[in-house]
Amino acid sequence: SGALESEPYLGAELAYNRKLGQQGNLNFGVEAAVNYMDFGVRDSGSLWTRVTDAYPFTPGTTPPTATPSDPYQGSYEGPGSVIGDTPVSSTTTSIGQRRLDSDIWGFRLGPYLETPLCKHVNLSVSGGLAVGLLDNTVSWTQTTSVTRSSHFDAVWGWYVRANVAWHLSERWDAVGGVQFQDLGTYQHSFAGQEVELNLRNSLFLTAGLSYSF
Repeated sequence: SGALESEPYLGAELAYNRKLGQQGNLNFGVEAAVNYMDFGVRDSGSLWTRVTDAYPFTPGTTPPTATPSDPYQGSYEGPGSVIGDTPVSSTTTSIGQRRLDSDIWGFRLGPYLETPLCKHVNLSVSGGLAVGLLDNTVSWTQTTSVTRSSHFDAVWGWYVRANVAWHLSERWDAVGGVQFQDLGTYQHSFAGQEVELNLRNSLFLTAGLSYSF
């Protein structure tokens, strides 16, 4: 299958920031977050090729009717109805489908720094450890058979993040940000079908609300 790159997907995240101290206008502390994203890709239509050939009966003969309880059996030389060894027509059809579905749970933990940009806007930056839990299911179809296999794995890496918060009230902020994350590459063989999920260059664009307590 060909590679799919830079495909956008939706997810959700819940984060908690704990302030540990302040130096002038600079606040510092630690943040923790958990997030979830449903990821899925599909490749179909050109995985396998089926060729269907039609062979002629011997001219002037008609094969007898066969039923499951009374099948027709003959020989290569006859007597009885036989078919020729040269096809009169051939049809080529592309078939098959492969699909990967992955539930990706993410966790991150690291220090943060926050400073005001102006009266109502704060900028915060953070970075640290990132962990991903991948629950993967792969299925593929060949003609009428469907094969399905699952695998669970954990990947490790790091992240850096920058957020801008706009104060809506004493406790509520509107927050937007960008995050870069590297969780390495996930690889696994599902009954001979090799799957590779590259999580080395993940870019997150976030928007949401923040509540202070």
